Amino acid sequence: MTATIRYYLNNTLTPLTIYEKVVKFAKYYGYNGSNCGTNPLTIKKIFNQSALNCGLRINSVAKYGKGIGYRFEHIKNRIDNNHPVLLSFYKDGRNYQDNHTVTIVGYQTYIIKKTNKPVHLLYTYDNWRKEYNLIDFNRLSQISSINYRI
Repeated sequence: MTATIRYYLNNTLTPLTIYEKVVKFAKYYGYNGSNCGTNPLTIKKIFNQSALNCGLRINSVAKYGKGIGYRFEHIKNRIDNNHPVLLSFYKDGRNYQDNHTVTIVGYQTYIIKKTNKPVHLLYTYDNWRKEYNLIDFNRLSQISSINYRI
């Protein structure tokens, strides 16, 4: 979320300044910084309030449930138009982070020759790491959400 807000502010605030504002609102919605992450149902409110507190007025959209509320095409269209997407997990159960949000900044699609099925890899940025991560969209649980600026 910090990286997404910073992107829309054209890097005019430091990551720490933005992060402190995000944490302030996240704590209001149950985040405690150690053993309890952020519930995906609250990300839209935290995103909007944190951005506004940084001087950025946004109207964001939240879509809940992979395959029901959003599909890979939603993410692809946003990324193709140079808009990052927040991806949140809630007890995913596939060894990804639980109660955590990352920023999707790109994607790659491969076709498995043996099955002729696509694999959609999401390039994500997580403020807790220095490098980008890849997440297999096909392996994501339905219990997840995406949020993005409109």
